[in-house]
Amino acid sequence: MGVIDEYPDPSAWFLKNVGQPERELFARFDLGYRPGEEVAERRSFGRWAQLRLSRGCESGHDDDDWVLRIVREVAEADTPWTVEDVTFLWEAADGLLRNEHSNYAELYRIPLAAIQRLDYRDRRQVLHWVPELLEDRYPKAWNELNDQIEQVLQEPPEHGPAGVVRTLTWDFDPFAHAMAEEYGTRLTAPTVLPLLKHWTMKGWRSTRTFKSSVKWLAQARSLLTDDAVEMIREILGRVAAHREQTLENPDADGYVWTSKTFLDTHTEVLVRGVVWTCELIDQPWVPGLLGDVAVTCGAALHPGHGKGPYLRSQMLANAAVHVLSGRDGLDTVAALVKVRDEVRKRAVLIKVARALDEVAARTGLTREQTPDY
Repeated sequence: MGVIDEYPDPSAWFLKNVGQPERELFARFDLGYRPGEEVAERRSFGRWAQLRLSRGCESGHDDDDWVLRIVREVAEADTPWTVEDVTFLWEAADGLLRNEHSNYAELYRIPLAAIQRLDYRDRRQVLHWVPELLEDRYPKAWNELNDQIEQVLQEPPEHGPAGVVRTLTWDFDPFAHAMAEEYGTRLTAPTVLPLLKHWTMKGWRSTRTFKSSVKWLAQARSLLTDDAVEMIREILGRVAAHREQTLENPDADGYVWTSKTFLDTHTEVLVRGVVWTCELIDQPWVPGLLGDVAVTCGAALHPGHGKGPYLRSQMLANAAVHVLSGRDGLDTVAALVKVRDEVRKRAVLIKVARALDEVAARTGLTREQTPDY
């Protein structure tokens, strides 16, 4: 059988894109053929070597010495990898990891070497959720690989403040791009950077909760400064004014597919941290701005079906309502009423109604006084 047939999941999506000419080349590699200087063959040889680490459905890590020699040869070679190649290599390694191949250093030797040929934005695209996946589901692999993965994602000092921000927030949408390019110097100031790192900290990136923990909030309190408060106000003002981006992607048949993106999930994590920190800020602008953020994020991105529209960011709308529910005063009631009147998603409105009851009770308003407030 060929190297693809021996892979634990020969029907994996990334293998479906391997055409017949390359499959035939893989078969030649299986018989001992080695590429010369031809670039396409060198890249195919690297892809084949990554697949050759497969032990089929057998778990463990006792790989053949000749396979390890080839893997190290490929990793050390000056191969002009493409984004598609590197994506393939990581998908192949991840698939073997899911099938309990446990020689982590060798499993990711080629992918880690290859990804360093890409620019930093492409590196982040390839590794979009890999760190969170490894940390959450494969802690042993993460403990062994996390330093190397963080290193390939860390932009060098010569990229300046924008590079520091991109390393923390990534830049998959216009909002994140603006955070790096327009606010980079201020966000990386000593009075703000520790809080930025807290907003984007590992461990929360893959968590879609709209509520902060007591521990998270206590740490945020210790990092909050006057400069950070001003940045929070500006960032939330920008979120409230932000609108989705519509992308058009024509396919091979000429049909144009359109997609809308409000905020990438990495950017949502950043903004969620900013919203949560408002719980610690006693300023008159906070309720109104949180209300505006909830209205903007609670607007429909797509019409949706069933339980209501698909929102720009339901997580951020809920986070803003949650923080408002802990504040007192008529300005907070007014902000919640605005959200109630402008958002149509039932799941959000249930939280708004609950928050209104709580705030109105603490403010001294009866249920009869709040519906038309």
